Amino acid sequence: ASQPASQPASKRTNERTNERTNERTNERMNERTNERAYVRA
Repeated sequence: ASQPASQPASKRTNERTNERTNERTNERMNERTNERAYVRA
């Protein structure tokens, strides 16, 4: 609730969606990094 009450709810929803998308992107990048590490090992 640190955000101003005047902020549209849609903006907060978009931020939450972006966070979830970023998490999925990070997981995919981590998987690719791990696969490369296994190949190098």
